[in-house]
Amino acid sequence: AMKGVILEKKLSERLNRVAKATANTKINRAPFRNVLLHGPPGTGKTMFAKGLARESGLHYAIMTGGDVAPLGKDAVTELHKIFEWANTTNKGVLLFVDESDAFLRKRSTDKISEDMRNALNAFLYRTGEASTKIMIVFASNQPEQFDWAINDRIDEMVEFRLPGHEERVKMIAQYM
Repeated sequence: AMKGVILEKKLSERLNRVAKATANTKINRAPFRNVLLHGPPGTGKTMFAKGLARESGLHYAIMTGGDVAPLGKDAVTELHKIFEWANTTNKGVLLFVDESDAFLRKRSTDKISEDMRNALNAFLYRTGEASTKIMIVFASNQPEQFDWAINDRIDEMVEFRLPGHEERVKMIAQYM
């Protein structure tokens, strides 16, 4: 799952554990654990999610928080379609929700439209129970904006950081 991704050693080891656990979960047909990858842009979150799906033998589906708002009233229907498809596949699906804070933000704020509130409620409905068919990997630069119910659906949080200068030098030397 880490092929082509250069990360600090501790983060790499943690992500390898997540990848092994996900592969074992699929093999044993156990409920998947949902993961939040958080940190600044350009730190490898998307690359890891793609690799995780590939190495675990899951289909890979991606949506971004920004994809939901333009759908307006159709967002609820489209979300249900994603989950219906995921539940029909024998392979299982890793649904990567990039920029998830843009769509899964707190309902208590005035800055969320009725359509977005309905889409969030549909997402919460579809993710209320652990699943053996779908694993959700959230990515966010601002996870503190999540609705409290989204936090309840996250089983593991992994922070991606930009490495400092010394860490970058060590990482580059390690791969040469």
